[in-house]
Amino acid sequence: METTDREAKKNGSVLWRRLRVALIVTAAVAVAAAAGWLAWSLTRPKEDNIPTNADPLPQAEEPRTEAPAAVLGAYWRPTETETAEQTGPIAKRIYDAGGNALFVPADSKGLADLIAKAHENAVLVYLCADPLADPMGGQYDLCDEESVRRAGSRLADVCSRCDADGVVLEPSAPEDGNPSYADYASQGGSMGYDAFRAKMVGRFLTAVAKEIRTAGGGVCVGAALSDSQWEKGVEWAADRGLDFLVVSADTAMPDFADAAATWNEKLGESLPLYYRMPGAGETVSAEELAERCLALLNTEQRGLLFDSPDAFGLDDPAMTEVWTRLGALDEEAYGIREFSIQSPSSDRFTTYVPSVSFVGASDPREPLTLNGEEVERSDTGYFSLTCPLTEGENLFTFSYKSTTKVYTVTYCKVLIRSIYPSDETFVDEGANVTVGVVALAGSTLKARLGDQVVTMTGGAPASADSGEQFATYTATFTMPAADVVPVEMGELIVTASKDGDTETKAGGRIVVRARQDTSGVVSDPASEVYQSGYGIRVGEGDRYVAEVTKYQTETLDIITPTDERSRPTNAYLPQGTVDYCSNADTVFYNPESGNTNAFRDLAYGKRVYSDTNIKIFKAILPETNTVTAVSTEGDGRHTTITFDVAWKAPFQVTLAPQAYEDPYPQSGRPLYDITETTYTYVDLEFCYTVSGQGKVDLSGNPIFRSAEWVKADSGNYALRLWLKTPGRFYGWTASYNAENQLVFSFLDPYQVKPAVNAYGVSLEGAVIVLDAGHGGSDPGAVGSSKQYTEAVLNLILARKIQRQLEDLGATVIMTRTTDTEVLLDDRAKLTTEVQPDLFLSVHRNASTSTSARGYHNFYFYPFSKALGDAVSRQVGPLFTENRGVEFYPYYVCRVSCCPAILTENGFMTNRDDLEWIKTDISNNRCADATVAGIVDYLSSLKQEE
Repeated sequence: METTDREAKKNGSVLWRRLRVALIVTAAVAVAAAAGWLAWSLTRPKEDNIPTNADPLPQAEEPRTEAPAAVLGAYWRPTETETAEQTGPIAKRIYDAGGNALFVPADSKGLADLIAKAHENAVLVYLCADPLADPMGGQYDLCDEESVRRAGSRLADVCSRCDADGVVLEPSAPEDGNPSYADYASQGGSMGYDAFRAKMVGRFLTAVAKEIRTAGGGVCVGAALSDSQWEKGVEWAADRGLDFLVVSADTAMPDFADAAATWNEKLGESLPLYYRMPGAGETVSAEELAERCLALLNTEQRGLLFDSPDAFGLDDPAMTEVWTRLGALDEEAYGIREFSIQSPSSDRFTTYVPSVSFVGASDPREPLTLNGEEVERSDTGYFSLTCPLTEGENLFTFSYKSTTKVYTVTYCKVLIRSIYPSDETFVDEGANVTVGVVALAGSTLKARLGDQVVTMTGGAPASADSGEQFATYTATFTMPAADVVPVEMGELIVTASKDGDTETKAGGRIVVRARQDTSGVVSDPASEVYQSGYGIRVGEGDRYVAEVTKYQTETLDIITPTDERSRPTNAYLPQGTVDYCSNADTVFYNPESGNTNAFRDLAYGKRVYSDTNIKIFKAILPETNTVTAVSTEGDGRHTTITFDVAWKAPFQVTLAPQAYEDPYPQSGRPLYDITETTYTYVDLEFCYTVSGQGKVDLSGNPIFRSAEWVKADSGNYALRLWLKTPGRFYGWTASYNAENQLVFSFLDPYQVKPAVNAYGVSLEGAVIVLDAGHGGSDPGAVGSSKQYTEAVLNLILARKIQRQLEDLGATVIMTRTTDTEVLLDDRAKLTTEVQPDLFLSVHRNASTSTSARGYHNFYFYPFSKALGDAVSRQVGPLFTENRGVEFYPYYVCRVSCCPAILTENGFMTNRDDLEWIKTDISNNRCADATVAGIVDYLSSLKQEE
């Protein structure tokens, strides 16, 4: 376990930096990331399938430190007789009341000592100054670059010498003749002089802010406005030159409540807003001050400034609810004050992994030790550490202030970790039951059920929680007949051996149901079971038929040993598809997820889930099928081919020829990673067909150059669609229309349009689905913070991406816009219904290894990899590690209608990643880069003339 040098942190100002330096670290990371991106952009290879015509991602021109989203503080003007010694008690009063900031004039006496005392009490100090005021007299010229430099340098010098945290620019009204009428005549255009003057004030402020940041070490810079000037605030925010705005609550109640609502609506998501309240007893009563504060808190804003530190000692009854509301806010809103551990969730547990990870947070000013050694924390107090375990009981004692928290972790060395099924289970006669075991990797395992003994196969890592020391093993048993009474198979017994050690464990009992209890088969009249119009003879014959009842169902391989691993080479089947199926379920106890699933095998060679995906009945199906292409159409977004079919038989869709890394490994999950897209055609293979006919006219088609009917190796007929460009394919869907025709729809490549913006293109007409992962009762990964769960951070980033894409003209469909739970299948179904140009899911990563960090994204179909590459090139350099682009069968990536990727934007379980990804500057830059990647990808689709 790493420790820090406590002796180096005894000085009060250094202690303070542990709380404050996160802001500067954030800026440094951002600047380093920007530099890394620029260096990469100058040296990256110009690949044919990734565009170079889009403008590069806009880079920060000066160091930027993020302004806190939450500020609770006060204004204070020290008198000539007040010294730095008075600052300590004032700052402590603010901190003890939950506050974190003090705003003082930049010309205050003894400023360096004053700020040092405030920092010792974990209070930020912002300097207030009129940027137009020239110390030599008069005002700076609003149109003079040298005036900008002088004004900015003067304030930057004060910040650097005094270690200030930020600057509030409080511009006075320009004097007559500033700017000059000559400047107005040359630069004002058709606008009036007053409008020109207002515009130049805004430009002067943002230029001064840039100068301060560049020369002053990246301190955050804001400006002050009256609450009636929200239009000016919108204009200043659009320049992105300011880091926050201070809004003076000048309007009387109840109009102030409306004014605050307007500010929040217009700017609440653009940059932090801090509201300055009038002084109680001076300009307003305590009752009205309380009313204003509550109106602000009702808008969920977290920027509240009092006109005097005395407000923090105000015990007027009218303020009681205000203090109660402020106290009820999450402790992280104004800085971490207490000690908490988010993981592990229990303080006493047993594990089979030889390490344990602790993830939490505490006030960084206070010492925190684990078993007597200091815990290294991030600058705002987050920590994440992994500790080794010895066999038996391990004690971990955290000491913080006057309290201790003890964790008792028992590490057991075992060969067999878990067995599935673990409880009594009932299955149908004839069912193939696949049982699963999680055992130490490299073990030899035998499973016994009744008089059947099977050697188990496998060896795939069970899960991230296994620490990759355990693996999954499976074995399949066939159930006997059970005519009248159930058949007791007995307990599942598993024996493992490795390196001379042997261990035997029992799982659940398995019972075969009596035949009369296994109907599960629809026996209704034909008219109520299957209405296809094909005259399929329902209720006749002795074979079972499965009909797809869901909008689409996934298909899986029929392999031994059984698994349920999704493969991009298996096509889904649309609602209405029918085929003969097995008489009984194949039951699979998945040792990786702990779930139990059942399948039916279809006669054409694939299997489907048998729960809510299909209905089963007895029928006689036609022996063969005929398929005729009857129309080919294009609407500018999709190419549609419609087929007449004799009946709704299964089909397969294949992109070929395409090589994959390791689709059928001896153990572990299949790897469908690709190095490049090499497929040159798409085969639509229709099962049971004896005739494939009909002309497909593809003249002028943006995807395909020609089509031909071919006979596949299986004997089925397939329509082979030759691509115009190898590897250029964008997705497909299939469904049956009201006339029982089979309709295939293929996504056309979107064509960007030139525009005057940072990217040089417009995305007008593009449809994009953005998915903010998790939500509601599913917070995702929690990490060190209860406030910043993965679900919360996902939505913050997704909304920023949404706004930027919409600014470029795209239509953006969000799977969720609030903290609500949306089922995975609902997300996939929405995407299939929308038929977008691309799908992108926003997530944050997690790991049992607290050192894991960085950016990662994933794809499923090979036609999605180009999107993953383009986004990874842009976002990856923002993180300390770019983990690349990989195949993984995430549910939402398995939509086939468009390119789809899932992005993992940093690790919740790494304290430094979390410190970075929860900041606005990180989310803004990730949004910028993600949009740049999307623009790169869409620009690469430009058709050849």
